[in-house]
Amino acid sequence: METLITEKYIDVTKHCKERYVERVKGITNSFDVRNYVLTNNDRIVRDINKIFTYSEFLTEDRLGGDGTIQRFYIKDDILLVLRRDESVVITLIKIDYGFPEKINRGIVKELLEEINLLKEDLQESEKAIVSYINVRNLEKERILNKVELLKGQIKEIDMDIEGKRKSINMPKLQIKKYVNMIYNSYELRRDIEQLNG
Repeated sequence: METLITEKYIDVTKHCKERYVERVKGITNSFDVRNYVLTNNDRIVRDINKIFTYSEFLTEDRLGGDGTIQRFYIKDDILLVLRRDESVVITLIKIDYGFPEKINRGIVKELLEEINLLKEDLQESEKAIVSYINVRNLEKERILNKVELLKGQIKEIDMDIEGKRKSINMPKLQIKKYVNMIYNSYELRRDIEQLNG
């Protein structure tokens, strides 16, 4: 059974068209590059879109001095750099390790296989971490509930202590009343007046 791939269409920058002519078509003279782009613009755009259609998402990363995040796609030994919103192909890079094209493609293929294995491992690790975090968050929630319960118990104890402190206020007030009565005796006031006088 044959799977149908829906062809994608995306805008292509002038820079990318020129890099395609240089790196894929092998035309390096700047005048010839510009001329080829002018006369074959639609075909170049179609070819780059075909590469994009059959490419594989590689990563999202920062490129250049401005730190703009770009998306990277790869097809065989061709790396496409797209804007983050995937609205335009910014540039095209032909991967070259200094070996013949077949060997370069083989290296890229092997690296992609390793990358895909690592991505699978990463996904499994991320799932395990999410599961672990969920379990720990439940434990934390239970502990927080216990803390709230203990805070309530502490508040009750504080209220009980305050009630006991207030209960001793009555005898203190009675003592003060009686002490004032003693101070207000006639003889004490007369002695105080003589001492101050």
